[in-house]
Amino acid sequence: MREAIRVDEQGFFVEDVVLQDNEPLPEDCIEIKVPDGLYRPKWNGTSWEEGLTLEEIDAIVNAPTEPTELEKLQQENEQLKASVIELTTYTAAQEERYNQAILELSQLIAGGNV
Repeated sequence: MREAIRVDEQGFFVEDVVLQDNEPLPEDCIEIKVPDGLYRPKWNGTSWEEGLTLEEIDAIVNAPTEPTELEKLQQENEQLKASVIELTTYTAAQEERYNQAILELSQLIAGGNV
């Protein structure tokens, strides 16, 4: 068995193909492996080259990525921590107001001035 690469009419990579040893190489196949690092391999008749422009590659490399599940959970955790701090601060302020109201009420009941 041997491997080949099928290309389309413009020379762009289509798929890997497995051939029997005695099977002839189809006209749309090349037996030269595609080198690593090509975004869209293109056969130019003698060698493999990059089929994308620099602008197209930049668009791929610099494309915004969707946050991972872990990143989403970390962001949600930070939001929850901020909410807990906000609620804790609010609760402490409410407790202070409640204590002040109890003190004033106690003084009024005892006949004192507020």
